[in-house]
Amino acid sequence: MSFRKGPAMARDVTLRQLEYLVAVADLGTLAAAAHATHVSTTGLAAALNELESTVGTPLTVRRRAKGVQLTPAGRVAVERARELLTRAERLVEAVDHEVGHMRGALRVGCFTTLTPWVFPQLLDHFARRHPDVELDVGEDSSPRLVAQLRAGRRDVVVLFASHLDGHKEFTSWEPETLDREGLVVRRLHEARPRVLLPRSHRLAGRESVRLGELDGEPGILLDVDPVREILTGVLERAGLMGNIAWSTPNANVVRNVVGRGLAWSILVGLGAGMRSPEGNELVALHIEDELPANGVVAVTLAGMAPGPKVLEALNVLTHREVLH
Repeated sequence: MSFRKGPAMARDVTLRQLEYLVAVADLGTLAAAAHATHVSTTGLAAALNELESTVGTPLTVRRRAKGVQLTPAGRVAVERARELLTRAERLVEAVDHEVGHMRGALRVGCFTTLTPWVFPQLLDHFARRHPDVELDVGEDSSPRLVAQLRAGRRDVVVLFASHLDGHKEFTSWEPETLDREGLVVRRLHEARPRVLLPRSHRLAGRESVRLGELDGEPGILLDVDPVREILTGVLERAGLMGNIAWSTPNANVVRNVVGRGLAWSILVGLGAGMRSPEGNELVALHIEDELPANGVVAVTLAGMAPGPKVLEALNVLTHREVLH
């Protein structure tokens, strides 16, 4: 009996190659992906070439000065690569958990007005308790955060329940709810919008206010999807939509305009005492009008249990007040 040596086996796909492919898909250029993954552009390109040689088909189309585009096969590969990278990370987390250690990246997405409360709490906790965890907190609009979660670029996102489709399902405030879109929604805290006023305002000494009492005074609206749509309904019912003189996607601009006494606004996630970025004192009053139920929620994807780092973050945010 004789044995003939068969054709050489193709080199195995590596997790590093998959990481580079996902980075290119997310960032759009070899240079940006190389910078994010701490490798040279030449090294990253070589790794992609090896990956494409292994799978036997082009995954990317690279054009000078036009960035990188995925082929149809590349889009499928990126989707599967995200799953494999996440599962590999879960394996490392499970071993770390067994020996009482926590490390690696924790990628949290946060709605813009909640970041000043969420980020300091997580940073303080992980810096003291788990210094080997690399905390990455990015802020954006709620729809974009959910898209990032689905794409595997965030491990968990923190936003308001009213920003989710079908949010009325969450008004009973069960600790955890699976929504129709395959998202696991966990309640952190209840939340209600408040009227933001300068300390010098005639109503600033009150604890609460009816929105109609602001009629005739200019307002400024935070223009971030879907906040504008939600607050527009509230303001229309109060007959105040015509009072909105300005809008901006920047919450700090809102606070500075209000701090200067130029307008009032409505924001969620405000403490009892605060100042604008320019240093002017602000007050936040409860709204007496009937408002839609709302709350701060943490959202993860169904079908994959959160790892120890995400569970730790959820515990921190649940047991420390985000809103005052």
